[in-house]
Amino acid sequence: MSSIPIPPHDLVVRTGSLGPAGFLREGRRLKECLLRMFPLDVELRPGARFLDFGCGSGRLEQQLEAESAWLEIHGCDIDAKSIDWLRANASPPFHFHLTGEVPPLPFPDEHFDVVVALSVFTHLPWTWRAWLEELRRVLKPGGIAMLSYATRAVWSSFGHALGDFDPLGEHIDGADRSWDEGGPTVFYGDAWIASRWSEVLRVRALFAEGVDGFQSMAVLQKEPARASPLHRAQPFAFQPVRRDFRGYFDFEPFAHESWWRSHGRPAALGELTGWFLSDGAPIERVWCEHAGSTFELEALPRPDADAEFAGSPHASRGFRLPLARVLRGDAAHELLVVQARDASGRTHYLELPIQNA
Repeated sequence: MSSIPIPPHDLVVRTGSLGPAGFLREGRRLKECLLRMFPLDVELRPGARFLDFGCGSGRLEQQLEAESAWLEIHGCDIDAKSIDWLRANASPPFHFHLTGEVPPLPFPDEHFDVVVALSVFTHLPWTWRAWLEELRRVLKPGGIAMLSYATRAVWSSFGHALGDFDPLGEHIDGADRSWDEGGPTVFYGDAWIASRWSEVLRVRALFAEGVDGFQSMAVLQKEPARASPLHRAQPFAFQPVRRDFRGYFDFEPFAHESWWRSHGRPAALGELTGWFLSDGAPIERVWCEHAGSTFELEALPRPDADAEFAGSPHASRGFRLPLARVLRGDAAHELLVVQARDASGRTHYLELPIQNA
């Protein structure tokens, strides 16, 4: 039982909780979510610094009193009333800071081991990159960021048609909604998150079940050297490729030249000069060559892939196909989501639009 009092009702409902019981229940679930998804290979030592970015009225801090004995826990928010109350009632053991709607944060470079932002980037349609860059600045090298985001399922719960959701875009509900009314809500597809957020921080994992089954969770990590992003809009980006994956899985690993001779070289591929399958594993490892540099691509299996291709003659082999089915208008498209490792070892995320033959 926490010794920290529950905030007044107006502060509790301001961040979406229905009342004191919901405030405590949601805080417990948030903590459980973070513990379940935190990378097992990252060790937090006594004295490590933890930042709750967008702490609201302290819903998570209510559940972290025991951890505050060995972690230095900070919370920040733009809501002055909540921060004033938290400073008066929960500091110590926690440290609270009032922030503005745009960076910077009141912390030095490389200050935190962990940053969490729960239901924060769901309200940053225009400043998400500035804030992601700022979180990168205050993270130590190797530090972890855990950020929730609203996806297609939440978009549907807002009463929008699923067919209007583009997984490669961002969608804003209530663009003119004031912060007192909850502010705008922005929705992203997993492919958008993997592509765009990886331009700032390494994307280690995306959890669809996320926060209480409502928002998804991205687990990001700051790498020592800043990765040079590969944008889909640049020449390295892939245009739709006519491929029938089901037909090729029976082949042994093959060199691209024989494949091009058999199927023709699509002009849309531009400077892309080769695809390979290695060790007979379909789309697990792919190499391509672009502008004289070799990139290794590793496909990211999707949780719905087994069900999607359950009828395939190759499904019995246990393949996990990294494909997402996308509806655009009346046409069904598929995306191959991959991470590209360049010659320096840095990782970047790309989506390969697939157009089946």
